[in-house]
Amino acid sequence: MPQEKLLDGEPPVINGNGKQTRDFIFVRDTVRLAVMLAEREELYGKVINLGTGTEVTVRDIVKNICNISGYCGDIKKAPCRPGDVLRHRADINILLSTVENPSLQSLEKGLFETFEWYFQTAAKITFSKTKKSIEIK
Repeated sequence: MPQEKLLDGEPPVINGNGKQTRDFIFVRDTVRLAVMLAEREELYGKVINLGTGTEVTVRDIVKNICNISGYCGDIKKAPCRPGDVLRHRADINILLSTVENPSLQSLEKGLFETFEWYFQTAAKITFSKTKKSIEIK
């Protein structure tokens, strides 16, 4: 993940050309919507995609993370990963017809909050390869 590289003082890496797209939704929005929908009996058994319905390129995500972190260095390029999905966008039509206003956090605010959390938390996490465990201080 780009934030791990930046925290380790390394440049982030983009596999492929960076034009691959993803539909990024903030984790708090995912949990809130999942709980809200699970509480509605009439929706039991229905498939409802959670997402924003917006494609964002991997390159744009990495650039946003670099901007948030203040990183101004190079971004490394690496070959495409085998089997990498080129495009991903959730069809959220059922979500929008089920939830009047899903009120999703903006990508920029979500990235900032995630990076801030990661930066504060990563300093407290140590991984022991010999014990194969993670410790949070």
